[in-house]
Amino acid sequence: MKRLCAAALLCSGCIHALPEPQVSPIPPPAERPAQAELFAVPAAAPQPTLEPIGMRSGHRLSAFSLPSLGDNAQAGREISGTYFESLAPGRKRFVLVLPIWGSSTYPPDKIARTLLASPGGAGTNLLVLRGKGSLFTWRAMAVAPTPAAYEAALALSAEHLRTAVRDVRQLLDWAESRPEVDPRRLGIVGFSIGAVVAGVALEVEPRLAAGVLVMGGGELYRALPYCYGTAGRTTRQAGLRFGWSEAELESYLEERLAGIDPVSQASRIDPSRVLLFEAARDNCFPALGREAFWQAAHRPRRVLLSGRHKTSFLAMTFLNHSWAARKMAEFLLQRLG
Repeated sequence: MKRLCAAALLCSGCIHALPEPQVSPIPPPAERPAQAELFAVPAAAPQPTLEPIGMRSGHRLSAFSLPSLGDNAQAGREISGTYFESLAPGRKRFVLVLPIWGSSTYPPDKIARTLLASPGGAGTNLLVLRGKGSLFTWRAMAVAPTPAAYEAALALSAEHLRTAVRDVRQLLDWAESRPEVDPRRLGIVGFSIGAVVAGVALEVEPRLAAGVLVMGGGELYRALPYCYGTAGRTTRQAGLRFGWSEAELESYLEERLAGIDPVSQASRIDPSRVLLFEAARDNCFPALGREAFWQAAHRPRRVLLSGRHKTSFLAMTFLNHSWAARKMAEFLLQRLG
């Protein structure tokens, strides 16, 4: 993030909101289970460990740790983070902030700070998750010598994504059990890959009354070959290694990622409870995939930022007077009461 800020200062400096636009032989994939089975959560889940670490802004801070419901690509298969428990009286709203697994911690930390500093922030419980390990097994995918080895690595990545959604559901179960949480006022925030997970969670979890999805999108089969850096390079090289055309590669990915693609069940989303932030020149989630999700989710409100995938996050920083972060916090606080 420091490099992004420096680059922005040397170049144009500001990211601004734009007007919202008008409206080899590949083996067949295994049969996918029903959506309810994909994201099922056991009735008796383990309880987290909470270790007090201090106080801030009328909140008790605790280090949070909970066993994942599967392979979540994290050390010890644990869900970890910081819980900000509001000390205000009564039951209050709860916001789950997802990490950008394997990437920057700035956006999750920034929205947490902005929520706590906002009018009404004292009446908000926050769980900010950490995620050092990437959900995609890029290294294994990069060195896979055969289509079978690549498919196994891709399947493991899909399982990591599925587990992340299941973990969101068990975290909501835990939040509902807390005396300080109002179960009718549960929200979620996700950035980039976190927005993908949050998008699927909003589809399968009706308890979520508000969601903010930032620089995410749908149609992962388009995003993986298109995305800058490791994701796109690794995916395109696999297609070249196995002699697949661009169309064959997209078809291969589409069939295997459909179960955890945000577009797949987006018709279940109530658009009034969702706010999207998109990068107009996003070089990770292409316009076709973003538009597909927006249309499938019944056209929720969206804000189009003028930059690319990474640089659009500058709209959350001091360079843009934290404008985007404040808009996200305002939406969550309004929607959650």
